[in-house]
Amino acid sequence: MKSSSGRSRPRPFPHYMPILLGTAVLFTGIHWFNWTAQEARGVLLADGLLLLAALADIWHWRQRQRLFQQHPEEPWRWETSWKLLLRPRVSWGDYVGPLLAVLFLLLVTTAVLESLYRILGLAFMLLALLGLLALAGHQWVRHESTLLKRMRRELRPGQPSLRLESIPLALGAPCQVHVVSRPGLPPVDTVTVRLTRTRERRETVRFGGKSKTQVHRTVEYEHSQKVDAKALREHRDLGLLLELPKARRENATVWHGNNRCFWDLEVSFDGSGLRPRYRLPVYSTQVEKPGADRPQRAAAASR
Repeated sequence: MKSSSGRSRPRPFPHYMPILLGTAVLFTGIHWFNWTAQEARGVLLADGLLLLAALADIWHWRQRQRLFQQHPEEPWRWETSWKLLLRPRVSWGDYVGPLLAVLFLLLVTTAVLESLYRILGLAFMLLALLGLLALAGHQWVRHESTLLKRMRRELRPGQPSLRLESIPLALGAPCQVHVVSRPGLPPVDTVTVRLTRTRERRETVRFGGKSKTQVHRTVEYEHSQKVDAKALREHRDLGLLLELPKARRENATVWHGNNRCFWDLEVSFDGSGLRPRYRLPVYSTQVEKPGADRPQRAAAASR
């Protein structure tokens, strides 16, 4: 079902809940077999926490469904949980796959080292471990990937928050935001503010009997400016005036679906390497009336 603005309604089912419930059922089933009493208590505790997380996910989803029914033309209320104080964005979705691959390699390496210890003894196992650590360190230094560099940048401690004056930020209107001062910020002369709109399209491509989902990202809008950072040097919040362009309704933030749209603000502390990035709630606040464009369409069809 879609609202009159053409947006998809909230997710029909909490996407984390099946994983949480499945893991909880798995833990409960394993508990009845080879666990000791102490291990069983730990497993039951983890099981209970997973069930509570699943119930909280269900409640959160029901709240969004209720907000969608009450405010179908105001997606910033139910698409995701926006807050006036934004933390720097971390792209966890891009890191899940590599982190799982590293975890898998660690498990395999542990199993191999354990086998070497049982068969050839402790000394040979330690030599193999040192060789693996040296090889991993060499590859890390020579071929540090862009993903790792971005992870280090996004997880850098001491990054400031961004305070909004209102939600949403309306397309075609000037908006005031504030970089919140905090101890430890680099005392730079200027900061570079970069506002972008990125389109993310997902498509499924089939090769023979297999299918693969490809993600295409395109930067459709970009505007940069330099701002004097005197307020931050004086330990005060730095105000930024954003001139959001007049754009069509489909260029507002779209959080879910195969054709998503995001507005990001990057604040670069010039010369320090600190570049926090914030995802902004940019929406069109003009409510389209059903059938308002029908005369125009009829006139175009008659030509």
